[in-house]
Amino acid sequence: MTTLPSPLLAVLRTTKLLAELSLSDWDRLLVDARETRLLGSLVAEVDRLGVADRLPTQIAWHLEASRVENARHEQITRYETACLARTLKDIDTPIILLKGAAYRLLDLPPAAGRISGDLDLLVRRERLAEVETALRADGWVEGEMDERQQAYYRHWMHEIPPLMHRERGTKLDVHHNILPATDNLQVDPAKLLDAATPISGHERLFALSPADMVLHGAAHLFRNGHYEAGLRDLVDFDRLLRHFSTDPTFCEALARRASELQLGLPLALALRYAQQILTTEVPAALKSVARQQQPNLLLLAALDRLVPKAVLPPARQRVDRLRLASHWILARYPLSLWKKSVLPKVQRIMLPARPKERASN
Repeated sequence: MTTLPSPLLAVLRTTKLLAELSLSDWDRLLVDARETRLLGSLVAEVDRLGVADRLPTQIAWHLEASRVENARHEQITRYETACLARTLKDIDTPIILLKGAAYRLLDLPPAAGRISGDLDLLVRRERLAEVETALRADGWVEGEMDERQQAYYRHWMHEIPPLMHRERGTKLDVHHNILPATDNLQVDPAKLLDAATPISGHERLFALSPADMVLHGAAHLFRNGHYEAGLRDLVDFDRLLRHFSTDPTFCEALARRASELQLGLPLALALRYAQQILTTEVPAALKSVARQQQPNLLLLAALDRLVPKAVLPPARQRVDRLRLASHWILARYPLSLWKKSVLPKVQRIMLPARPKERASN
């Protein structure tokens, strides 16, 4: 096969190409997959397709190392979630697993080979003090954080300060919402909690409903300002959407739920960039959401330039300054602030002043 301009993007779009990559393609693919936290996912695809024996022999140990890491992560996730269920069993709140842990326990498509840096829970805000007390008694401690950081987390963020188990080193984020109070989009967490579904075989553990899981993935990607794992998050969104869309009623329910939770904008952006980057097919029932919830053209033009650069792996031949700039801009100016702080500045630079404005100046 001829060398591809981006082997990672090619195999994410068409996984059967994994069996056709040259050694030089794999050389770049392994680096890019690690950079974007997608190596385990690609190895899982190799195994699912049954093509490991058709790949260059030089990469076999990379694949086996990834399999070992994935098996270990599976054990850790199941052990830690069982421990959390026991620790919090007497507190009157559903224990909702978010993202990677939920995907694994529900055996959803994004779980295959996915390695998470921490566990994420969602609990009732009014039970946070009880949850925190129980976790501290079980060995969970905060990292170093000054009083100002503590105050900011507890007043403005959608989670308490991150925790780590003092013996096992596992990291834990305890959420009471999926968006911070600083975001102009505000989700009622009670609606998420009320719609949560129990995880079969795991007493006391719940997951977000399918629609809420997809919306949380979109909100997490486009509202938190962190894009280091942006491509993986976009792949998660793509796989969840494909999986749940096999239910013919799902997409219409997702559109209604996005409106109810005021998450139409992040859903529209996730659909747009999943389609652009991964060639995800937008279901007919969601095309109106994708069209009507888009931001204005000026913001969209900026995002079309920034988002692909932020989520795709960097150029290897030189320092990818545009990618670094994209990360900096999207982190410094989360989408919730663009309308108030970024667009007026861009308009002043790009658009000529009107006659009256020039005269007054």
